Amino acid sequence: MSAEGLWLLDYDWEVDGTSETITIEFRSDNTYTFGDGSSGDWAEIDGLIVMKYEDGPYPVFAAVRVGDALVGLGTTGGGYNMTWRGRRVPMAAASSGGPQNEAVAVARFLASE
Repeated sequence: MSAEGLWLLDYDWEVDGTSETITIEFRSDNTYTFGDGSSGDWAEIDGLIVMKYEDGPYPVFAAVRVGDALVGLGTTGGGYNMTWRGRRVPMAAASSGGPQNEAVAVARFLASE
């Protein structure tokens, strides 16, 4: 099993206890897109995921994946650090078809927790 698919990430910039949630889709062509439209490239080897952000001061994120859970760290290199964790949205809920279907899938997933 790889990380391909739709995930919910809870991230905390500045590691101050304040977190936000965003979706991320890992694609089979080794690209990813966050729910805000930002994107980049990713690779996974033995459960270690490395993500290269396409734009901005966020060069690389890294995470460890165990099954349907992720735990990661990131830095801008300019003094901003972050922590994040993620959980996979089950395939039954994650039907393709763009942001509207993605929002419905996430809502179904959260309602089932």
